[in-house]
Amino acid sequence: MTSSDISIGVNDFSNGNLARLELNGMATSSTITAVGTTLAYGHKQFFTTVDAQYVSTSVSGVGVSLDALVVTPLIGLNIGDSGWRIVVGGQYQDYQRQLKGQLGDIRFNATQTSSRWSTMVGMQKEFTDNWEASLMAQSGKTREGVTFMLGKRF
Repeated sequence: MTSSDISIGVNDFSNGNLARLELNGMATSSTITAVGTTLAYGHKQFFTTVDAQYVSTSVSGVGVSLDALVVTPLIGLNIGDSGWRIVVGGQYQDYQRQLKGQLGDIRFNATQTSSRWSTMVGMQKEFTDNWEASLMAQSGKTREGVTFMLGKRF
């Protein structure tokens, strides 16, 4: 069980005024269910992975739910013994976020969905047996991003 303090600004289109609604101490509880898997295969210098996750979240008290499926197929190439890898692929996202309920006198219902596919390209470098770095760029209709990761294995 959690407690949330919420501040919402509401624009009254009839007179152009911005009203603020404060809700303090709203009791909420969350349920999260998730499952995922990764399949991988390699042959000589080539490799491929397919990563898939499904997440379902529900937050009572504020009427928020999210169902999401993310699948990331990638294919890559190990460049000799240099420790460099190049990766290309894509990411499929199918999610629906819904917010509905009533705050004070205001009733609301909003739904957000995703664009489906984005393209991904990246590279990875293994520096030692324990250290590696990767850089991945993603571009799609409604999302773009760059991820840098530095990792150490123990």
